[in-house]
Amino acid sequence: MKFITEFCFFTGAQQYQFVTNTIVIKPQEIMFSRLFRHQSFRKSFSENIRRFSFRSRYNGSNRTRFSRKNVTVGVGVTLVASAVLVDFDPIKHAGVSSLRAYRVVYTGFVCFSDYKKVLTDKYETPEDRKHALSRCHLRCAKRTLKVFEENGGIYIKVGQHLSVMDYIIPKEWTETLIPLQDQCPMTSVQDLDKLFFKDTGKHIDEYFEYFDPKPVGVASLAQVHKAKLKNNGQLVAVKIQHPPVSEFCALDLSMTRWVFKAIKYFFPDYNLFWISDEIEKTLPQELDFTMEAKNAQRTRDHFAKIKTALYIPEVVWADNRILVMEFVKGSRIDDMNFYDTHDVSREQVSLELCHIFNEMIFGKGGHLHCDPHGGNVFIREKPKHSSSPRNFEIVLLDHGLYRDIPLQLQRDYARMWLSIINFDETSLRYYAKKVANVDDAKFSIFASAITGRDYKAIKEHRISSRRGLEERDRLLKALDQTDLLGKIIQLLSDVPRTVLLLMKTNDLVRSLDDNLQTRSGPEKLFLIMARYCLRTVHEEDMEKITQQSKHQYYPSTILKKLGCSVRYWFGCLRYLMLENYFYYKNLYF
Repeated sequence: MKFITEFCFFTGAQQYQFVTNTIVIKPQEIMFSRLFRHQSFRKSFSENIRRFSFRSRYNGSNRTRFSRKNVTVGVGVTLVASAVLVDFDPIKHAGVSSLRAYRVVYTGFVCFSDYKKVLTDKYETPEDRKHALSRCHLRCAKRTLKVFEENGGIYIKVGQHLSVMDYIIPKEWTETLIPLQDQCPMTSVQDLDKLFFKDTGKHIDEYFEYFDPKPVGVASLAQVHKAKLKNNGQLVAVKIQHPPVSEFCALDLSMTRWVFKAIKYFFPDYNLFWISDEIEKTLPQELDFTMEAKNAQRTRDHFAKIKTALYIPEVVWADNRILVMEFVKGSRIDDMNFYDTHDVSREQVSLELCHIFNEMIFGKGGHLHCDPHGGNVFIREKPKHSSSPRNFEIVLLDHGLYRDIPLQLQRDYARMWLSIINFDETSLRYYAKKVANVDDAKFSIFASAITGRDYKAIKEHRISSRRGLEERDRLLKALDQTDLLGKIIQLLSDVPRTVLLLMKTNDLVRSLDDNLQTRSGPEKLFLIMARYCLRTVHEEDMEKITQQSKHQYYPSTILKKLGCSVRYWFGCLRYLMLENYFYYKNLYF
């Protein structure tokens, strides 16, 4: 059978299509032919090709090989993509960009071929097939990890997203990609200085009296250095973007889009294209450090009026690719040694985290930090002049990814969660459709996905109890023996992006709570959220009473508001008593 693959790249209104060895190129054809004739480009490209082997990845008689014809298609993709998708001097950067794209395309071919062989082979028992597929997952995950580490930048970001999606992606993938959460490639100080001079017109040593060449943190898009300002001697954290990120952004986004499109093509039931869409939408925000500075200041101003343990470092100044903030020393939120040596209660830290992120979701303005993983949340002792009500402060970093939650969505989301906690199925179905576009066929899957619990546990009002082994085994069995995984992926592709980020943030907060290894139980997460939901619903009900009344001081209006307030305070008292009951029960019994 003739092997046919289509690759489509969009740059503005231009489309490039590749079908087997036939290449249809539009305006850039002449420019690219000149580029390929350039001696330095041809030498660089030849070196890139020689780095890869076309030998079979399998042993035995049924071996899958990549013909040179098929690989030539991949080569064509990388060449045209590197030439037309990146805004740079084509001669200088063509070798690098072609290598970055070729890594992705070649690894994609290898992985898809590997899966095709494993999924079409015959096995004596289902257990043999399961083991073969597990080994295939691990092989492909390792290949992908290598490409992500070599390309860096956006690919690290994609890998970080995938590494926490253990509810969709096989554990062989998520466990293999975990190193990307902390081990990101570092940019040299010399390259950072070039970027600094290009963006500000001054070198690093002209701004700072001292600049530590060793970064205190390296992330996928940027790295942070400790420094001291020349003008006032203040210690600051200087966040500088990795130069290749913006340089190859267009190409890398197109290649990640191709990967997810290819996954959809080869595995129609596993549509992960929404991940690519979300990255394309959120990445420009994360790459603009002036936007990050505004997000940090807005959150700082909001929580200045609320008594919590949250601390946001002060912004000194910001540019598109450079951010200078107050330097704050602390430990990771999941550093157990900190709690033991500083007499800080992990239970209290867990409670504060719940209050902070529920305030972001349901508070005025709905300005939500959407990336609260362990590397972005620090813990430190309470400083002398702190307003924290505890003996510690929770320091929130990396304010690049925020989402504003519309008021109506806040209200509908609150009513949906109250329906889940109280399990009012009729109301839950209504708000699941309104909030997340979930129909009755996907309703039970959505309820399980958003709570992390089996639907049976939700119906039996056991949502806030600990998940037992029986429930966990039932979920794993359902994933293994049914098409549940495909339904979850399809569900997530249909959910509005803001709701998806809300679900992601809830998952990350639950993960932070799990890492604290508290004894107070999971009930507090839902019961604290219930009080914030009640507050949001109460505000909406009071607003409706005001709008429906001609005069605010009529006895009927006053009685309606009084009744609304009584229901609210009794509801809050009920959830507070339940919270304290479970807290002390789990702590001492």
